[in-house]
Amino acid sequence: EIVDYRLACTVAESQRFPLAISARAVRYAVAFSFENHDFSACFVGAPGAPPQSHTVLLSITNQELDEDVSIDCRYENSPEFEVDCRPALLSVGEMVQVPVTFRPRDLTSYRVVVPFVINGTGTVNVVLTGQGAMAKVELANPMMQQVSFGTLQVGQEGSRRVTIVNRAERAAEFELVDPVVAGRGSQIGR
Repeated sequence: EIVDYRLACTVAESQRFPLAISARAVRYAVAFSFENHDFSACFVGAPGAPPQSHTVLLSITNQELDEDVSIDCRYENSPEFEVDCRPALLSVGEMVQVPVTFRPRDLTSYRVVVPFVINGTGTVNVVLTGQGAMAKVELANPMMQQVSFGTLQVGQEGSRRVTIVNRAERAAEFELVDPVVAGRGSQIGR
């Protein structure tokens, strides 16, 4: 902000005019749905498997009353963070959604700053953080790796309860798979 800044303007080296200038800069009225996002703990892919992806949408809206604004993302994508944003000119009230993807590759913490330049002059920095985590879904009792159903008659049913625990820092999905061995599921009695 400049308040009552004094200048003198001389015309034709004879007449002098005193000037007082006051000005105030305001930030562009461009709204970002977030300026900080923590992906928190995300699973690192198994060795040789493609990395797991976690994506959020960043919404950028032009809230100026009568001026279009240009948006340019000056971030160079890395293997861990990808920001899919091409330069755009937003009309008044227009919004663009920018996919932001996190793919942790190691069991470490990540942090990047993504600069968005508005009209070539103003910058909004979006901070992205996350952490690589290992999936830890395991049996509550390791002795339950093999479960015996005893002797059952044909048509008879049996059941046993096995408790599975997620010890990871994030919710985990898992699937019980009956591997096929010699054309049959291994869970079918032999």
